[in-house]
Amino acid sequence: MVNRAALAQRWFWPILAFIFAIFAVALALALIVVTKQRDDLRSGTTTAAASTSNDTAKVCGATNANGNTISLAEPSSPGPFHDLTSAEIKTLRTFLENHPDIRAAKAGAATLSSSYIFMMDLFLPKKADVLNYLNGTIATDLNRSARVIMFRGDKIPAVVEEWKCGPLQNIYSCQLLSSTETSTKNPVEFSLRPITELEIGSSGLKSLLKTIDNEIGTILQESYNATFTTCSQAKDCLTLYVSPVGSQLVNDVNQR
Repeated sequence: MVNRAALAQRWFWPILAFIFAIFAVALALALIVVTKQRDDLRSGTTTAAASTSNDTAKVCGATNANGNTISLAEPSSPGPFHDLTSAEIKTLRTFLENHPDIRAAKAGAATLSSSYIFMMDLFLPKKADVLNYLNGTIATDLNRSARVIMFRGDKIPAVVEEWKCGPLQNIYSCQLLSSTETSTKNPVEFSLRPITELEIGSSGLKSLLKTIDNEIGTILQESYNATFTTCSQAKDCLTLYVSPVGSQLVNDVNQR
């Protein structure tokens, strides 16, 4: 009688070797297929690159194959959400400088005691008006307006005012924002305005910091190993960040 255990042991290794041989052949075939696909892909990429190199170099404003163009020029008729254009800003500044109730100081000539522009931005139109414009209900272009924040150091007392000016297509009016157009009080106290370069770069602030160093410079040096003005390097100087404080801190909205 044939010993089954001996027979199984005799044929185990040949069968295992045969299985590994089949597995090796399969891996070799897979490697050949992958290599061929890679070569085909490289060949196609090279052909496309050569074709592209023969084309005219694309520049801003050139027409693409799909007919689109790339232009960074400002539109002559900006849409309802487009930022203020440089032409609109120049026209608006001139209008504010000549407005009898605003008399904005010219650029570079502003002082704390003058009427000067702090910022101007697009005044967003009402949603209903935009929808009517997009739906074609309004036949003409939607009027664009600007929001202008004026620091009125020329008034007594000085205040900060928020104006709506427009239409930007042909400016003829500037009105203080009403309670239905803004959620904040208008105007507001001058003491609550953000600090501007006029104050930060003024000689008065530098003089104040020098006085502080003269009076308590020793304490600052002992406490922080630095002062405001009597330091040899900028990294050794204390930095002052001037900003309005809450009116409750001093119990007077006109102080900060």
